[in-house]
Amino acid sequence: MLVRAAAPQALCRTIGRSSNRIYCTTMVMTATLRNALTAALVLLLLGGGAVHAQDRTVTGTVTDGGTEEPLPGVNVTVPGTSVGTTTDVSGRYELSLSQEADSLAYSFVGYQRATRAIGDRAVINVTLQPTVAQLGDVVVTALGVEREQRSLGYAVQEVSGAEIADAQESNLIDALQGQVAGAQITSTGGSPGQSTRIVLRGVTSLDPGADNQPLFVVDGIPISNETFSGGRGSGGFAFSNGAVDINPEDIESVSVLKGPSAAALYGVRAANGAVVIETKNGQPGETRVSYSSSMGFQRVGKYPPQQTEFMDGWRGDFGYFSFPSFHAWGPKADTIPDAQFFNNYESYFERDGMGRRFTNTLAVSGGTERSTFRLSMNYGDHKGVIPEAGNETASAKASGQLDVRDNLRVSASAKYANAQGTKLPVDAQLGQLMYYPTSVDVTRKYKNEDGSQFSPLPFLDHPIFVAQNHNLENNRDRFIGTLAVNYTPAEWLTVNYRFGNDLYQTGRQEVIPGPLEVRENENAISSVGFLSREKLTNRELTSTLRLTATRTLADGLDAELSVGNDVFDSDYDRVTVNGSDFGTPRFFDLSNTSDISTSEAQAERRVIGVYGDLTLDYQDYLFLTLTGRNDWSSTLPEDNRSFFYPSASLGFVFSDVVDLPTFFDYGKVRVSASEVGKDADPYETNIAFASFPFKGQTLETQANVLGDPNLKPETTLAFEVGTDLRFLDERVRLDVTAYQSNSRDQIIQVPISEAIGFDAFVTNAGEIRNRGIEVTAGLTPVETEDFSWDAAINWSKNDNEVISIREGVESITLFGSSYSYGGSLTMQLRRGLEYGNLYGSVYDRYYANPDDEQEFIVDGSRPRIVDPSTGYYRPSGDGFKVIGNVQPDWTGSVQNTFSYRNLTLSALVDIKKGGDLYNQAAAFHASQGTLPITANRDEEVAFSGVSPDGSPVTTTVVPGQDYYRNVYRRVAENFVEDASYIKLRNIQLSYQLPQSFMRNTPLQRASLGVGARNVLLWTPYDGFDPESRQYDADSNTQGFQGLRTPAVETYTVKLNLTF
Repeated sequence: MLVRAAAPQALCRTIGRSSNRIYCTTMVMTATLRNALTAALVLLLLGGGAVHAQDRTVTGTVTDGGTEEPLPGVNVTVPGTSVGTTTDVSGRYELSLSQEADSLAYSFVGYQRATRAIGDRAVINVTLQPTVAQLGDVVVTALGVEREQRSLGYAVQEVSGAEIADAQESNLIDALQGQVAGAQITSTGGSPGQSTRIVLRGVTSLDPGADNQPLFVVDGIPISNETFSGGRGSGGFAFSNGAVDINPEDIESVSVLKGPSAAALYGVRAANGAVVIETKNGQPGETRVSYSSSMGFQRVGKYPPQQTEFMDGWRGDFGYFSFPSFHAWGPKADTIPDAQFFNNYESYFERDGMGRRFTNTLAVSGGTERSTFRLSMNYGDHKGVIPEAGNETASAKASGQLDVRDNLRVSASAKYANAQGTKLPVDAQLGQLMYYPTSVDVTRKYKNEDGSQFSPLPFLDHPIFVAQNHNLENNRDRFIGTLAVNYTPAEWLTVNYRFGNDLYQTGRQEVIPGPLEVRENENAISSVGFLSREKLTNRELTSTLRLTATRTLADGLDAELSVGNDVFDSDYDRVTVNGSDFGTPRFFDLSNTSDISTSEAQAERRVIGVYGDLTLDYQDYLFLTLTGRNDWSSTLPEDNRSFFYPSASLGFVFSDVVDLPTFFDYGKVRVSASEVGKDADPYETNIAFASFPFKGQTLETQANVLGDPNLKPETTLAFEVGTDLRFLDERVRLDVTAYQSNSRDQIIQVPISEAIGFDAFVTNAGEIRNRGIEVTAGLTPVETEDFSWDAAINWSKNDNEVISIREGVESITLFGSSYSYGGSLTMQLRRGLEYGNLYGSVYDRYYANPDDEQEFIVDGSRPRIVDPSTGYYRPSGDGFKVIGNVQPDWTGSVQNTFSYRNLTLSALVDIKKGGDLYNQAAAFHASQGTLPITANRDEEVAFSGVSPDGSPVTTTVVPGQDYYRNVYRRVAENFVEDASYIKLRNIQLSYQLPQSFMRNTPLQRASLGVGARNVLLWTPYDGFDPESRQYDADSNTQGFQGLRTPAVETYTVKLNLTF
């Protein structure tokens, strides 16, 4: 310090700043002040307790608890004093302290304040947790625009990248389960690379083939989330949805825009809402290297129950025509010497131990104040619970941004992903396994010494032999690139341009081997063999230009106006070549087949849109947003190609203008109304033609579906009202939303008379309504220096109804019939009834007045009619009736997170109430005598009901095998079950290594975690895990469990390192 004792006053001027102190030059000092300092020095030398020397230094790093990124600008202070500093761009700080200081306080806007005891520590690293207000203060909305949540007139729910990574799922949609109110997420099973479906606030399209999933947007550019089944989807192979190519470790945040108002600016592609994903970027400062590695083990957690009292056989005799029987209608097990029952489900799925999944991600990031970069690489290897099924993935992503000038920023990213997998024909697995005799261990033998297939029954394929020989090899490449330019020519004007490319290519080969020709009566999978090769390409280009102007219109009234244009262009092409009848066994080449056929499918689509968005902000508590957009779609007739839709939303933060009790921190109400359009699939407005080879010539034929030249776009009119409330220093948070949407002019195929040469007609033919309520709540019951407890609750209920269907059309069938072994059922839509109803065969009920019986509704309270001739319940001959509904009554989740110093425990419980599911396994087991209920086959059973005249039935009858095979298994009503569940969706325990462990090492941060997912299931459903489904994510048909690989439990260990 420079001291001059000349002038009567002192002036301290800051001449420089570092991360840990302010340099100050004293220009002048009075004699009085000099004397005071001298006296203080004497006291110090004498050991006076009032003043101490600053004789120790504490350093450390402050990071964001949500992203694990460093936090610059955090205030680090000694409580009760003026001593303090701020963290630098790398989140680091250094502070000189007196020996008297016993704690440090860390505070930053939008984060929970933290206090740490100093003790004898010289290094104190701190993780600040974002407050709920901060997590919602700025959210990413449509077109990647960041807005304060208080300004929004519609519901947006955000999930942090850390929460996504903690879920330990390779598919982003699976990671969202239980974390978003109003999102119905349906997994298709546990095979590697299977797809997952997400629907927000119910389905809005009645067309069986329509896409009811939201638009996915990554860094401002829409990408495809389609499940491209191509020509092999009907073969029972399970393919991935597009979002699986997004590495969860690259995600910064996910914003779910649920209603049309939130997603209106995206146009027709976001008619079902939008999932907006922001990926991680580099941060200014020194280069950082992060590495994460996880190892998971999987197993089937729930198997269908089977009776073990009776052995396999037929009408009480063991075996069947000198073979073991696939029926369990044999004698009691205690009458057969050395009888042994094999649970072949468990034996088959656990023959190679547990499924295994490994994932590794390496990322390098850094930069300067003007340019940043981030590079990441990911590798994953997944071996399924069926060991022949696997999926291997590799991806690399590079992103960066450069401030060319103070008003010009350029950013770009490029991602390449490759997936190679072996997929199995799912029906051929469980379908054959269900037939396998219970007296024979399925793992004992599956092939003969000469390599041909072994099977205990001549007509049965061995599931292990099928898994090893009949498969599909899939090799998928994907490139996603983006370029963005942000230019600010004036303080009030911003110009933003984005261009994106999403290129998807996949090659597939399916092989069904023919006979080896090594023995007579060989039991081959196929009598001739089959080979299919397919190449599928999908390219999507998006170009978006947006101009945003901000102005202050009057005192307290600000305005922001955005106008823009975007162009979307897609091309799809699929080429399939099939060959059959191999000349040489096991030489799998098309040149070795004698019957070759080819097919190709192409589709092009273009959407051009212009839009405007005006937001008025009055004194930061009243917000009005008006939006208008016009789209032109190539898939609609020229006269109906252009369509306009508006939206309006209002947000009012009443806590800013109304005197509220001190415990009431924040209150807001919001309301919105919007309309959004949806176009048709390509080529639905005209007559389509196809060509095929025939005897050396090419013949043409027209398709059996007639297009409508007057087709109009679908429109959805939606209303939403909600409130956001926070109490007790934001320890209690509550958000409630009520909504209704009506989707009109549904584009549907309706049946027509074949006399005009077509089977169906594509037209506007219906309306569906969704209405519901969503609740999200947050609690912080405990928050101390060392311990915190946070809880989050999601709850939602959606009701829907088919309001109308085109006159003359009685119903729309989403699925013709199940693959059940006996009674079939369908999923149909009928006016005045709910979406998702399952129709199937039922037992007759008694009505004293026949007019009381409804045409399609079963009154379950009515007594069943017993057939006097058999003593069994009488199946109805009046056609299918509603026997269930696939839609849940409500869904909810509760997540608790406990943190004690460096230890964190989180648990997510997921709940679904209602929603029915057809148990296909039970239908098979009833026919085969392995269903537990069939164990009463030799007992006198009273079929409680009434005779056809209504008189009570008191007689008993022995059901035997005839009842279960000829009556029970043919009535679908018996197998539609309540698929409600309570599931421990995710539990994770992680430990953050203390900084003392990493001294003298390059490590800055390290954590180790263990977890489990999809465990502890409670459900009344008697099949496999009720989250398994028959169809891929792009299908609207739900409610059929089918024969796919069952859902699995996963147990993981994860390591995170930062250098």
